[in-house]
Amino acid sequence: MCYDEGILQAFIDGELGREKENEIRVHLETCTTCAQLVGELKDLNDFARSKLAVDFNPGEEHIKKRFEYVMMRKGVSDLVRKYGKAVAGFAAALLVSSTLWFAPVRDAAADFLSIFRVSKIQAVKITLEDLEHIKQQLNGRGIRDIDLKQYGKVKATGGGFEKVKPEDIGLLPEKVGFNFRPLKAPGGFELTFAGLEKPMRIEITPNVVNMNRLISALGGTKLLPEELDGKTLVVNTKGAVRQNFIQNSDKREDARSFSLTQMGAPDIQVPEGVDLEAVRQAVLALPFLPDNLREQLYGIEDWKTTVPLPIPTEEVDAEEITINGKPGLSMKKSWGDNAIIWIDGETIFNIEGNLSPQELLQIANFLR
Repeated sequence: MCYDEGILQAFIDGELGREKENEIRVHLETCTTCAQLVGELKDLNDFARSKLAVDFNPGEEHIKKRFEYVMMRKGVSDLVRKYGKAVAGFAAALLVSSTLWFAPVRDAAADFLSIFRVSKIQAVKITLEDLEHIKQQLNGRGIRDIDLKQYGKVKATGGGFEKVKPEDIGLLPEKVGFNFRPLKAPGGFELTFAGLEKPMRIEITPNVVNMNRLISALGGTKLLPEELDGKTLVVNTKGAVRQNFIQNSDKREDARSFSLTQMGAPDIQVPEGVDLEAVRQAVLALPFLPDNLREQLYGIEDWKTTVPLPIPTEEVDAEEITINGKPGLSMKKSWGDNAIIWIDGETIFNIEGNLSPQELLQIANFLR
């Protein structure tokens, strides 16, 4: 029996108990398949650490680890395998730069800053053909690697992760910066895990000269505005809480489970004089961007109030729905799980698991 990739990644990250780690070590001594997969995962981790981890300030090791975790667990490893490191680097660059050109919501003046806050989510579908197009365009220009450390600095303070005892769930509103709504386990389900991502302040200072050199190398003619160079954008996260619930069964394969994540909508502070529309136009004008993707991004009418959510069409089927009177998305994943996501006030909700969409919506009703 071979182990699931997620279990092996958790083994590498040191997230398993001692007994389970020893069990896997013994297994790796005799299983060449799992041993090879562990080697590949370690190589991918090294790639994320050396090329995709932006230049965090020293001492923030837990933030570095969390960034790498997100990058590797959210699909970059698959991009590396399928399309090479340049495409993965480009995806990571878009992830970081999205705070510059899709700065969500409320346009208000506070001292010398413009402050935006997330309020809407819109699916942006990405196909295999889109990724293949990007790969061919990058390879055609001889770009096979993108190192984010050349394109800016990130200073992060606060943050951190901690497990939460079930009896302490009621204390979480005091530890997060949003309206957390505790969910009691639905009938037949048991709360098996709760974790808290603490609020964090992230300061992003882009290196516009190097970024414009990259845009030119990619064939772009619209560059980032020079006034952005040396300016610092600030992202204030409000924290997040994740709860896992499970309904046990005599047969392991029949067990039912779901997770609920609640996250405060982050504030994004943009210095006065930065033309976000010019930044957005420079990114959307990149010549290697697939027309399908460009048209969807251009089609987001009120881009200052909407966050695009990339949806890989070969793995996820998404549709727009209404959840508790709010616009949201329902997603069916290729491996059988379902998920719903929506924003209510200043809180982002995500429920996913091996339950039907109707059951997920019933759970969402408890969060009104």
